[in-house]
Amino acid sequence: NVNPGTMEVRPTDVEAPVITVSAPVADQYLRSELLPVNVNAIDADSGLFSLKTTFDSASTTNTGTLDLFFYALGNHVLEATATDNVQNQATTSKVVTIIANATSTRSDIHRAYSFSWMTKKIYDDLLKKFSDCFKKRNVMKSVTKTITSTKNGKTITKTITEKVNTVEIYFDKKAAQDMLKALDKYRGKGLNERGYLLLKEDINWLIN
Repeated sequence: NVNPGTMEVRPTDVEAPVITVSAPVADQYLRSELLPVNVNAIDADSGLFSLKTTFDSASTTNTGTLDLFFYALGNHVLEATATDNVQNQATTSKVVTIIANATSTRSDIHRAYSFSWMTKKIYDDLLKKFSDCFKKRNVMKSVTKTITSTKNGKTITKTITEKVNTVEIYFDKKAAQDMLKALDKYRGKGLNERGYLLLKEDINWLIN
């Protein structure tokens, strides 16, 4: 009654903030890629107090990218926790799988060398051995074709099957095993532990 202008009445806030994960969108990313992260949260009642994002329980940016070169292959968890000004809390998570293929593994060899994790001689040899893992073979395939022609004003459709010889590129697991032996040979002798573990994981991923 003395000073009513200082009084403020607010409704009780029992709703947790709403979290939106705009990125990452895909479930799988190559180790040679950057993982996009875009996490936002809003609270319409008491307002947002904090928003924290973690990747494998380690704090990371709410908006930005993560260099997947420095993470192991397999499943990882991106988790976001939002808290409003009266301590209502919401949490959401997304599982991201880091994978390897021929392109990403070749990129990993290049980057490992750029970080001086291996000597030039070993770098050249590993690139050659990795290229040798991909062989060519001739494969005979059946191809079905539909042929349309016109005779006496009528449309005639025929289906024929032809044998076509194609060249197929495949991953040679025996050559890959030879590369694993080379990694063991170079370990600690021009190839440091980080480079060894990284490339061994890539090759085993491709084999399996």
